[in-house]
Amino acid sequence: MSRALSQLDLAIIAALQEDGRLPTAEIARRVGHAEATVRRHLAELMDEGILRVTAVVEPLHLGFSTVVVLLITAEMRQYQAVAREIAQLREIRYAKLLGGTYHIIAEAWFTSNQQLVRFLTETLPSIPGITQCETVHVLASIKRSHQSDQEVLTLLTEERETEVA
Repeated sequence: MSRALSQLDLAIIAALQEDGRLPTAEIARRVGHAEATVRRHLAELMDEGILRVTAVVEPLHLGFSTVVVLLITAEMRQYQAVAREIAQLREIRYAKLLGGTYHIIAEAWFTSNQQLVRFLTETLPSIPGITQCETVHVLASIKRSHQSDQEVLTLLTEERETEVA
């Protein structure tokens, strides 16, 4: 279980979500703490796997005209191994284990429908344990994950303020 995030941790995360390239001196200025303190908190957040700074790209701008979500079922004894193997495929942008009808959800990017067909007819069938795969075409991205993370941080902050009151 992860540790509780402090108000400073939340402020650092919020600043980086606004601009992941901010130098620690600017983050410190914005959050009102010493740069050394911000550096220490930032290092802890990253070391603990709570925070990872990365670039977010739009697949269409990179030439990936076919974006799909894969809803996969697998043999119960193998679904974690199947998920790990799927996550290693270069076309996969994310893979997550699920509870319910499907065991794994993954997003994959392709430069063409022909590449998707090869993936569905050659690559996926070579992974032992997959019993079914439903493919859903993504037509447009309406909300990106970094935006929803900010909403989650706002909810955490509001809940903590309510607990203190």
